[in-house]
Amino acid sequence: MKVLYPREAESLTTKEIRRNKRDFLNRFKSDGFYLIDSLDEPFERKYSISEKIVLLKNGQKRLLEKMKYLLAEETHVILIASSVYRANFEFLKQQGIPLVNKEPIDFPGSGGQKKFREKMKNILK
Repeated sequence: MKVLYPREAESLTTKEIRRNKRDFLNRFKSDGFYLIDSLDEPFERKYSISEKIVLLKNGQKRLLEKMKYLLAEETHVILIASSVYRANFEFLKQQGIPLVNKEPIDFPGSGGQKKFREKMKNILK
C-alpha cells in the first residue's frame, strides 16, 4: 500500500495501515489490482526454496486457470517472491501471460520490505 498509495500510506505505521486495511483493499480492488496466491494452500512447514519451487511448478496448471479468468487485455502481471518467480516465469511467459518484472521481487515480509518497495516503485513507473 505504501508503494501504490504513498500520499495516504507513507506516513502511517504498519498498525495504522492494518487498521485501515478494508479501505486500502477496497481502493486496491477498485483501481483494478488483484493479488492471487500461486497455490491455493499455504506451505505447511518451512520448505527449502527448491522444495517450494517443485510445489509451485506442480500448481502451475491451476494458477494459469485462475489467471486466465482474471486477465483482461490491459492486465499486467507481477510475480512476487523469488520462489514464485523462479517456478513460474518461463511457464507463464510461454503461455503468453504479460509479465512485467524481468527479475525476482523480494517478498515484503521478513525484512524484505525495503527491497520490495524499491523494485515495485521501478516497475510501476
